[in-house]
Amino acid sequence: KIISKEKISEIDANNAIMEGCLQFLGELGVGKAGLIPVKEVYKDNQGVLKVNTKYVNEVKMSLGLIKEIKGSKVVVDTLSVSGTLKKAQQRYLEV
Repeated sequence: KIISKEKISEIDANNAIMEGCLQFLGELGVGKAGLIPVKEVYKDNQGVLKVNTKYVNEVKMSLGLIKEIKGSKVVVDTLSVSGTLKKAQQRYLEV
């Protein structure tokens, strides 16, 4: 979940997430983490990320370091971690 005064577009959110993870984990770390923003489930500044279970904590740390998206101050918060994408979408995005 991205907490911000402005609405953040899916493209801007995904770009900021990838950039933040690249800065913290590097290209090799992002590759090993298998970080993939799940498309078409982003709404109201919330979305789902697919990540290797061994890298969940590292990705959460990377997200916490994101402070600005397109000039807007933001806080990126992890609501929860789920074992499957379907459960995550049902519980947290009410898709």
